[in-house]
Amino acid sequence: MIRVVFAVAVAAALLSASLPAVESARADRTAAALDRAAERVERAGASLRETEPARVVERSGSGGADGGGSTSPPTARRVVTVDRPRRSLLAAGVDALAICPGDDATDAVFVYAVEGGDTVRRRLAGEWDVPPGGIAIDASAGSRLVLEPVTDRGSGCVGIRVRAPGRREPHGDSNTETEPASPCD
Repeated sequence: MIRVVFAVAVAAALLSASLPAVESARADRTAAALDRAAERVERAGASLRETEPARVVERSGSGGADGGGSTSPPTARRVVTVDRPRRSLLAAGVDALAICPGDDATDAVFVYAVEGGDTVRRRLAGEWDVPPGGIAIDASAGSRLVLEPVTDRGSGCVGIRVRAPGRREPHGDSNTETEPASPCD
């Protein structure tokens, strides 16, 4: 009888000692998956920038029916799927996931927060055109991003316009008194 009690006590001690390591591994695995998603978006944008002709537009903040007035016919596009990891035995949950405008008008930032962790903000290389307020990626609304090379009429710089088809785009910062805070806030 004493052997059984001792075996149960040892098993409980081993389990309690290993659970933090399992949680840490889940969070690391999820963060690595989100870093790979950011790299996929960045690579697709760089490929479009280098290989496809750009469409002449005005930047998102400048107005226009589609968030930026188009003045030339559509060009090539890439659709990138960004999956928001769901909490499971092998992956931690994700509190926030979005592509946000950066500090400069042509910057984009890939933002994520793994469950219970700090918010990670990763600047995407190159010039980008992200709608004001950014694009929040959640499990229920889908995760397709459409990337399109554009050139700003004023500067002539080739950037990548990012849109989420079928989604309402916010027109600025969220109002945290009436709606939840956006990861881009």
